[in-house]
Amino acid sequence: MTSLSSKLFRQNTTCIKRYFNRSAIRRTAFETEGKTVVKILNKDLSNGFLINAFSEHGFTLSAGFNVIGPIIVFPRTFLSWNIAASSDMNAESLCLFNVLEPQLDMLIIGLDMQYPAHAPFLCDLRAWLKKTKINAEILPIKHAIPTYNFLAAEGRFVAAALVPPKHFVPEYAVTAPLPKHERIPDY
Repeated sequence: MTSLSSKLFRQNTTCIKRYFNRSAIRRTAFETEGKTVVKILNKDLSNGFLINAFSEHGFTLSAGFNVIGPIIVFPRTFLSWNIAASSDMNAESLCLFNVLEPQLDMLIIGLDMQYPAHAPFLCDLRAWLKKTKINAEILPIKHAIPTYNFLAAEGRFVAAALVPPKHFVPEYAVTAPLPKHERIPDY
C-alpha cells in the first residue's frame, strides 16, 4: 500500500509541477508597465478648442478664453455669434454652415433653454437643415457641450452653435443651507 501511495503522490507532484511551470510561461494582459493612464482632454490643446464651462454670460474655452454671449465654435477657431436667443435661429443666422466646404460631419446646436419639440422655430430649423443636408443635433446647452467636446476630441470635423442659458443654476448648487449636523466641519 505504501508503494501505491508513493506512486500516487509522485504523480500528483509531477502534475502540480507541470501546472506551475505552464502558468509561469503565460503572459499578462499588459505587456508594458501595466499602468493606467488618464488623459484630461480639456487640458490637451492638440484637441483644439473644447468648452470647459458655461454660464448665463457666456463660455470658457480650454485655451483659457472667456467668450461673452453666443458663439460658433470649431475645433481650431471660434466666432462670436450675433443672436439674442435660440428662438431667433433661422436659415439666415445659420447660413455659414451651408457654404462650408468640406461639409461638417456634425453640427451641434445648443439651445438656451428646454423648448417643446414642436416649437415653430425648431420645426423651421429642422426643415432647413434637412433641405440643406446638414447633419445636426439640436440639444439643450448642458447636453450640447459634452457632445461637441467628445466629437472634437475624436478628431471629427464638427462645429457647435451655442447660446448661453438665460437663467443658470448649477445642478449641484445648494439652494437652502444644510442642517447643522450635515455640514462639513470648519477647520
